[in-house]
Amino acid sequence: MKKDGFSWWIKRIEHCAKLYDVVRIDHFRAFSAYYSIPYGDENAVREERKKCCGKELFDTLKEKLGSLNIIAEDLGTIDDDVRKLLNYVGFPGMKVLQFAFDTESESCYLPHNIGKNCVVYTGTHDNTTIKEWYKNLNLDDKIMCVNYINNKYTKNSHKFFLL
Repeated sequence: MKKDGFSWWIKRIEHCAKLYDVVRIDHFRAFSAYYSIPYGDENAVREERKKCCGKELFDTLKEKLGSLNIIAEDLGTIDDDVRKLLNYVGFPGMKVLQFAFDTESESCYLPHNIGKNCVVYTGTHDNTTIKEWYKNLNLDDKIMCVNYINNKYTKNSHKFFLL
C-alpha cells in the first residue's frame, strides 16, 4: 500500500468521513507493528511481528485529506511504540469502563486514572451490555463500583443499581 501512496487508505478514510462525524480505527496497534504469518501456513507457529509505516500513512492521509477526526482503538497489548505513534498522530485513544472495576488491581480504566485525549466507552462491540456486565460482576467488584460512584452501599443496593 505504501508503494502506491496509500491510495486504498485515502479512499477509505475519505469515504468514511463523508458518512460519519468521527471515524474509529480498530486495532490501531497494527499501524506500529503487526503479526505476519506466512501464506499457506495452517497455524501461527512461524508468526513474526513486523514494523509498520504508520507515521508515513497518517502523514499522507493528513496531507491529502486535511484534519482527520479519528479515534484510535488502542486496547489490548499496547507497547511504547504504539503510544509514541498515538501521541505523534494526536488521535484520542479509548478507555472502557467495563475494564475499570476490578478489585484485583488498580485499573488504568478507572475514571480518576484516565488522562487527556481519550474517549470513554461503557463497553465495545466485544463486551456485553452494561446491564449484563453489572449483573455478572462478582460482589466485591460490584461493591467497588457502587462505592466508586459515591452511592452508599447497602445489602441490597447492588440489586437495583444500573438495572
